[in-house]
Amino acid sequence: MLRTGLALAAVVTSAVSASALADSFTPLTMPTLNTNMRTFTDGSVYDNLWPTSGSPNPNVLMTAGGIPFAFAHDPSGNTAFIGTFGTTSTLTMTVDKTGITDVYTLINATYSQTTSGNTIGSVVLNFAGGVSVTENLVSGNNVRDHFFGSFVNTTTAPNVTQAAFETNAPGTAHLDMQTWSVPAADAGRELLNVEFIDMPNAGVDPVLAAATVGTVTSTSVPEPASSVLLLGGLAALVARFRRRQLRA
Repeated sequence: MLRTGLALAAVVTSAVSASALADSFTPLTMPTLNTNMRTFTDGSVYDNLWPTSGSPNPNVLMTAGGIPFAFAHDPSGNTAFIGTFGTTSTLTMTVDKTGITDVYTLINATYSQTTSGNTIGSVVLNFAGGVSVTENLVSGNNVRDHFFGSFVNTTTAPNVTQAAFETNAPGTAHLDMQTWSVPAADAGRELLNVEFIDMPNAGVDPVLAAATVGTVTSTSVPEPASSVLLLGGLAALVARFRRRQLRA
């Protein structure tokens, strides 16, 4: 993770995440759709995500692990965003919200990803005040091919949920989910937008199918055990204070 715009002390604290159990979600609008994942290898498995009826299809909300995503296709049938082959391309999704704890993306690779360790793009969180957090997309680490075949079909990063949609099995297509947690130092900042940057490497392009942001709206309540310990400590302090008064 690369974070810019703050002093070194703040950068150090950014290693701590503001992430909690988000309980409110906002699917993001993708302003450009330019590829149809239903035409990819084994792409027919995506038909239930992007129904073929209706043109254009309004956003279809579906969930992965309780996270809602909006799936849409345009009049041409395009369902996702991919960069222009061989050049760096950027898709900017507007957020304009404070209190964001996590950003969720559905990103996989295309065009025969055969080598691990290549940086093929990034996800950038742009906050008010000129602060940006950049998360690189690295093949075999947090992104893998959309088709489980003779390509890179593994990820090692703990923020990846493999096959959040469809099946994680040889010979099948799928969509993986990445969870990008907002650094604690930026928890109170307004998240202006999320950028998906496609930087093709070795002929491989990442493709974005959908994105969502999450916030925490509920107020945490202390665990019963913690409350008992707190009350016990207070009682002990009161008793000690009273003993001192009696001796005086």
